[in-house]
Amino acid sequence: MKTSQKIPFFIFLFSSIGFHFISFSGISQDNFKTENQIFDTLIQTVKIHPLGDSPKTQTLSEIAPLQFQNLVLTFDKLTDYAEDYAVKIYNCNADWRRSDLAENEYLEDYNEFYILDNEPSFNTKINFVHYQFRLPKVKIAGNYIVKVYEDGDEEAVILVRRFCIYQPLFGTGGKSERVTGGNISVRNQEIQFVVNYANVDLLNPEEQVKVTIRQNGRWNKTVTNLKPTFIKTAQKRLEYNFFNTENIFRGGNEFRLFDLTSLQQNTLNIAKIERTALRNTAILMPAKSRQGKVRHDIFDDMNGRFYIQNRDVGQNPTTDSDYVKVFFTLYHPEVAGRVLILGELTNWQSSPRYELVFNPLFERYEGTFLFKQGYYNYMYVLTSNDYHTTDEEYFEGSHFNTENDYEIFVYYRPLGARTDILAGYQQIR
Repeated sequence: MKTSQKIPFFIFLFSSIGFHFISFSGISQDNFKTENQIFDTLIQTVKIHPLGDSPKTQTLSEIAPLQFQNLVLTFDKLTDYAEDYAVKIYNCNADWRRSDLAENEYLEDYNEFYILDNEPSFNTKINFVHYQFRLPKVKIAGNYIVKVYEDGDEEAVILVRRFCIYQPLFGTGGKSERVTGGNISVRNQEIQFVVNYANVDLLNPEEQVKVTIRQNGRWNKTVTNLKPTFIKTAQKRLEYNFFNTENIFRGGNEFRLFDLTSLQQNTLNIAKIERTALRNTAILMPAKSRQGKVRHDIFDDMNGRFYIQNRDVGQNPTTDSDYVKVFFTLYHPEVAGRVLILGELTNWQSSPRYELVFNPLFERYEGTFLFKQGYYNYMYVLTSNDYHTTDEEYFEGSHFNTENDYEIFVYYRPLGARTDILAGYQQIR
């Protein structure tokens, strides 16, 4: 029989070293933004992904076809007891502004749903409750956001997450290429593609069609509002073959990673695991800057993503995987600005919650952050003191031959429509 040694949450809250949590939820409707946000710092490991048995399903994009909508929202809250949460869904235009559609135009049901699937952690040292919610089916392809809030108080929002539903009315074909010409070719990649609209009658392609390209599943790494360079009406084909810099992305570097799927052995890039009755701490292998070096090949790079997995014990990784203090070290002289880790593990946001502190004794940056057992990608970045400007190449560099994921979103607005339909979608690498 399994036994449980869990920390009473109030003890964990005040005794943890290297990080502190202050629970806060709530945001005025006037300040509501349609972007990925977490408002309660006790909320961890937020994901939207297709349902699937493989852990790597968690690394797939939050996108599904209209005919087969199978997306699920999952998250944890670091607390001892389950809480009541409600959900609302909102349709958005291509630019992620709320559309003018009434809720009954894109939903079959009344727009308030309840998260009924919750389960406490089992045999973990740090208590949490795991929540899972199958997103309701929508009637129209397009951009959507899910808003989760405390039941009975719609302004007490705990998180907002984007997802997309597409209907393949348009065909797309694209590829990632090295930029040609001069120094710009060393660090950059460009996306060339075509859009075929054989099944749609377009009267004004430049106004009715909008295209967005996204890198590595990041909504803060996009190129938007691309216009076709050639319109071939007879072939019903739009060509996007650019000659300037409209479609260029920085190549970046392969992501760093650590394997936290086991606490019984030192797995990839884990130098040491310290176990106490109250908590576990994983000390990562020390890191150095990769600026000025060649592209760095690493094992199973997931382009910044992570998935939850536990190879030690238990039948259910979502509830049997513990939260672990992870200690990061980056050997580098002190720099002006702030040094952070960045990736899906930080919600792709430059946040003081994930800042490393310079230790002059060892001339290195150090930070300890809490993550659930799993397999993680990340990078080190330099930000301005106000966190508004982030330099992702200062420690990592950028290379034309880095392997990145790209997605092409083709939005279409029929004449008289009041929202943009996601009518074409393609993944390329």
